[in-house]
Amino acid sequence: MTITIYRNFNNYEPCISLLQRLSNVEYLTLLLAIDKTGTTPNHFIDRLFLDTNIVPYMPRLRQFNFHIRSILKNASHIMTDQIHQSFVKQQQSSDCVFDHFKNNYGQCQIYSLSFIGTRLDFVSNRFPLFDNNNTFSNVTILLLFDDVKPFGSVFFERVARALSRLRTLEIINQLEQREKLIATKTNIDFAHLTALILYDIHMDYAEQFLCQIHLSSLIELAIDKDILQSSPLLANIVKRAAQALYTTIMDFELMTTPQLHYAIHCYNDDDLNGKYTEADYFNKLCTAFRNLIHMTPSDNSFEPLAIDAANGVGAMKLAKVRRTLANFIRMDIFNDGTKGLLNDKCGADYVKIYQKAPDGLPLKNYPKCCSIDGDADRLIYFFLDKNNQFRLLDGDRFSVLFASFLSLKLQEAKLFDDVKIGVVQTAYANGSSTDYIINIMKVPVACVPTGVKHLHHKALDYDIGIYFEANGHGTVLFSDDLKSKVKVASEDAKRTVKERLAANQIRTFINLINETIGDAIADLLATEAILFVLNLNLEKWLHLYNDLPQRQLKVAVKDRTLIQTTDAERRCIAPAPLQDRIDELVSKYPSGRAFVRPSGTEDIVRVYAEATTQIEADKLAAEIETVVKELTN
Repeated sequence: MTITIYRNFNNYEPCISLLQRLSNVEYLTLLLAIDKTGTTPNHFIDRLFLDTNIVPYMPRLRQFNFHIRSILKNASHIMTDQIHQSFVKQQQSSDCVFDHFKNNYGQCQIYSLSFIGTRLDFVSNRFPLFDNNNTFSNVTILLLFDDVKPFGSVFFERVARALSRLRTLEIINQLEQREKLIATKTNIDFAHLTALILYDIHMDYAEQFLCQIHLSSLIELAIDKDILQSSPLLANIVKRAAQALYTTIMDFELMTTPQLHYAIHCYNDDDLNGKYTEADYFNKLCTAFRNLIHMTPSDNSFEPLAIDAANGVGAMKLAKVRRTLANFIRMDIFNDGTKGLLNDKCGADYVKIYQKAPDGLPLKNYPKCCSIDGDADRLIYFFLDKNNQFRLLDGDRFSVLFASFLSLKLQEAKLFDDVKIGVVQTAYANGSSTDYIINIMKVPVACVPTGVKHLHHKALDYDIGIYFEANGHGTVLFSDDLKSKVKVASEDAKRTVKERLAANQIRTFINLINETIGDAIADLLATEAILFVLNLNLEKWLHLYNDLPQRQLKVAVKDRTLIQTTDAERRCIAPAPLQDRIDELVSKYPSGRAFVRPSGTEDIVRVYAEATTQIEADKLAAEIETVVKELTN
């Protein structure tokens, strides 16, 4: 019998109780990580604990292998010395290792010999990883952590020799290395390492592993570090690593994620001469914006726009747009990275989740505000209405706005019946937005599973495919056939002036869009242009339709895989009675709609419910939550 739980857990008593009832077990293997913090009694799991609470209950036990790591806050050195002495006195085929960290946590690892585990977590410089018996030679996954001393080159050289089967290495250490290698390469060779995870590190480790250590089998690299602090250094490290491999390097310096996607598109598109410059990118967007405004007969003027740039790279890019379009629109940029942390109480996600203005932006001073996220691929608009109430315009609103503009211009150009236009949504789109698009705008809507990859792929089915997630990430895709049709229509002398103008507006709008991915800067300019052309302010945009009240819940379950869905996650096919029960509950509420879907990352089920009033939406969600718990737990 084998029990393996490497994730820290503190409710271990049920596990012990279960083991005590398994009196016929002959072979037992325990690989556990136990957090003892806050439990009673407050002590490490040691060999005496095993000999008292497990072994006597298994009279037929012939072989007992174990590796148990227990964590305890404020552990005393006296306690660890006593446990270590007990191992020495017992002289049994097992051993223990203790460690103390500056974060006030202590750790005890006990293991049988020979060591049968393949994973070691939170190993410091003080761990006896290297011995003459090659005790840990079977380890394939290693997590190194130390807040007392940095890991040096000699340490890594010994790790590479002692753990020749190592496949995954994760490092957590913010301390600067004391001895730094000058040579471009060393004799350190992790021949079988396929995954390297550098989490919360000093950048010395990134430089050492990417530039000085042999990683011939590496296929997965993850580096978690604040981009504002480390991006230039990290880019330099990667360039040096690429140079060592004689790889062609194209350095675009700091750029947003959408710019990177657009640059790759340029290099793969013969029509764009296989090149990209930032000047071309901004010239494309700003020229299209100016042309669209110039060709629209209007006495309107732009309201000042306050932009929350989330202290990210988008701030410096927006500054270029602001200078270029200063004669058209006033853009005031806040959270521009000069102070404050990336996405800290600011940015599109923060505004969307907390339904309030970001820190650092004077909401009351502006009739129109928006937030982008740190890497500038999401956009959210917001404002204070006449009643001083915070109002948000999210992804559903962008879908409606963009579809309204494009369908209107297609009709004016007499192209609507010849073009396949559609909006792509997920089940999370508010039902009122779907109803407005289908029944008022007469534009079809497709529903797909959650995720940009599904939205983008489905949008390719249309001549004009529009998609936005609720968080404000989205774009518009245009087919080559559509581009050809509007070009011909805009140049057709037989058409009326109004028809040619509308075709030209669509043609110009295409250049205002980054079709490769959601682009907050491009979407911002497109939004401002549409509001200008349609003579809308944020209040009018908001009231194109009224959202149905909705409620979202997370329901903890033992096994999320019990929930299986179909029809773009809108209907359940397992457990068998669940969908019938949901349908029965929904039928009691006017305009009711609900669905459940399993989380992709944790053992929870997500419940979504809509109804005519907030009270009814809350009640419907709670009733479905009860049914989910009943059928899954």
